[in-house]
Amino acid sequence: MSELGTLQERWDIYYRQFHLHSCMHHECIWTDGMWYFPEPGRRANTLHMFAPSRWGPINDYRYYDFHLPSGTMIEHMAWRYIGNGDPNKDWLQDYVAYDLNMVTVDMVVVDPNPLSN
Repeated sequence: MSELGTLQERWDIYYRQFHLHSCMHHECIWTDGMWYFPEPGRRANTLHMFAPSRWGPINDYRYYDFHLPSGTMIEHMAWRYIGNGDPNKDWLQDYVAYDLNMVTVDMVVVDPNPLSN
């Protein structure tokens, strides 16, 4: 997807069937070799933070902790980079999230001109 630089991508995060968080690729930050997801305002029906886990990268795996509004933390969600290039330049879609602790991540490419067919 990295070659389709004009398109945008939305990530939808679900926990036990409940939609908790959506974010767009351009809202995410790459720093120190890690993707950071946006703080969506601490709304009660969303996740309020994706934070790097205390566990560092292992080969091509990275870990994140999900902080839920209830105060619960889902620890050590595993992500694996499957892209061919520099993860800083490639799209988040090039990552695979492992479905642990009943967390599901849906990634959808969003057409910037949906009515231009």
